[in-house]
Amino acid sequence: MSKEMKMYGNDPNHINTGVTAAEQSSAYRGLLADLPDLHPSGVHRISKQQPKAYVVGKLSLSYPSQPRKESLLQARKIWQDTDQPTDGRTKTIQFLKGNPYWNEAVHWTIEIDDTPYYILEAPSLKGKIQLGKFLDFLARKESLLGISVAGIISGKQRLHTGEELPVIRIVDSRDWNLYTLAGVKEPDEAEEEPDADKEKLDKVKNFFDRIFPSIRNHGLKPEDRALNFGVTQAFNLGGLLSNDGANKFGLDNIQVNPSPISRKGSQCFDVRITLFEGEDRTKKQILRMTIDVNQIYPALVSDPISFNGT
Repeated sequence: MSKEMKMYGNDPNHINTGVTAAEQSSAYRGLLADLPDLHPSGVHRISKQQPKAYVVGKLSLSYPSQPRKESLLQARKIWQDTDQPTDGRTKTIQFLKGNPYWNEAVHWTIEIDDTPYYILEAPSLKGKIQLGKFLDFLARKESLLGISVAGIISGKQRLHTGEELPVIRIVDSRDWNLYTLAGVKEPDEAEEEPDADKEKLDKVKNFFDRIFPSIRNHGLKPEDRALNFGVTQAFNLGGLLSNDGANKFGLDNIQVNPSPISRKGSQCFDVRITLFEGEDRTKKQILRMTIDVNQIYPALVSDPISFNGT
């Protein structure tokens, strides 16, 4: 395998010969050390030199300081009556929906392996829309498999735990919804899922759980941004990585390689996802897409193609 290629997958023989985990961690720590501190009100300026990120992980909610956390919880207690749900997360979501000016009392974070790595912040014009999306995402946490976020690293801030994290100023965010991927209608709270739907949901969830460990990265290196965007597109576009794919395929490996068709001013990678059918690892389907990561939000250079492989 060439030095330029980066391979991901469940097979221990498919080792990473591109960017190692140590190099990823070193890049993340170096980035954090060089970032300026941001005022609690958020991000103010963007320059062309600021690093681009495309990150996949779990959405969570935290606080900028312990006093802010205590203040919000006390205000929430006064605002809500005894008829409100008793679940603390649900109470906070409902409180923020009813009192959007409390938005600055919380930090939205993206987690990888249950560890927060980034604080998420939206530009002022899109802040209210983005907050509404995040609240909706978190309200459906049981069906939210993960989110992907594209943006620019613009500074760093602290959580109430004292931990310092980079801030991503968001350009775009997508949710990976279990029901949407399974092609199943999300039931109301009073409804019970049919057995057939449960089977579909379980298969998609298991398939996602097999794919997700292959995209554990900080989303900073160009090849990692291509990988994360490519897998997000593969799920959202359907096809192999959809309900039908979950029923038939397992993940063999994912390769990321510099593309030979990069144009001037672009930075293109070929992302190649190889799946095997059933228990037969010799019977394979390959999904390939070419992705340009030169801009903040990556772009597909052409339509993804799928074909049989060996």
